[in-house]
Amino acid sequence: MKKNQDIINAIEQQDLIEFHRLLTESAKRRLAHDYFSEYMLNEDSFYKLRDEKLYELFMKISIFYNDIEAIKYLTEKGVIIPEHQDENLLSCAIRFNCYETFRFVVEYFKKNSWKLTPKIDFYNILQYAARHGQKNIVEILIKEGFDPNEPNDASEISYNLKDFCWNECFDYAIEDAAFKGHFDVFELLYEYLPPKSNIFSKKEYTFPRIAAFSGNIDILNFLIDHDIDVHEQDNSGIYPINQAAYEGHFDAFKLLFEYLKDNSKEIPQNLAHIAAKSKKNNAAILNYLTE
Repeated sequence: MKKNQDIINAIEQQDLIEFHRLLTESAKRRLAHDYFSEYMLNEDSFYKLRDEKLYELFMKISIFYNDIEAIKYLTEKGVIIPEHQDENLLSCAIRFNCYETFRFVVEYFKKNSWKLTPKIDFYNILQYAARHGQKNIVEILIKEGFDPNEPNDASEISYNLKDFCWNECFDYAIEDAAFKGHFDVFELLYEYLPPKSNIFSKKEYTFPRIAAFSGNIDILNFLIDHDIDVHEQDNSGIYPINQAAYEGHFDAFKLLFEYLKDNSKEIPQNLAHIAAKSKKNNAAILNYLTE
């Protein structure tokens, strides 16, 4: 039997039970979707099947694979996005940078007077887009009325989780953009900060430490150019340069080290120890410190 002949047979024979099985079987799902997508986008084939459950299943799989052509076609034929699938569709569109899919969903929801889901996982949706570096999608969300300075609802995150993975539980979208090193998104969101924002004076984890985690020197230079202290300890006693040393970001480390020297600030004495105990390749930092 030819490879994937079972998929072809199920489609040609309109064996819906077998095709349901193939479409949900993880090993075959991608191929089944591709074969079926080609088949379904034919007008006659669509009406031959007349199986609402299969239409809905195909919509779910198309959402998972961000198949915008199939999603559009199905909605035009009256197949709705299943309940609670808006979050999955938006999440996939953001993660895989499917701008066209995201824009289509926004328009689809507006047309049906539905509201976009405000949350994806632990994050509000704009924060989720910022974390994934999707500037175009962040711009759409702001245009649609989402507040770029709305704090994440920390009440939904247990304190144990927040203590265990501080880098997964930021309060604001701009922090996520900095943590992931997305300078263009960071710069966009900076323009929306209110005049008296406390974002750069938080002590739980300082903003420069977040930026040092990603090692993005554009963000660090931006902070320095805007007179933001990039050598402030957070509540854990960690300096941004400590974080850069631990993560092995040589360029960021060197920038911060020279900033300390140029501004006559005290250089932490444990930098070599921090760089040495990290599992990252910190040879460049260690060599720099011993020069």
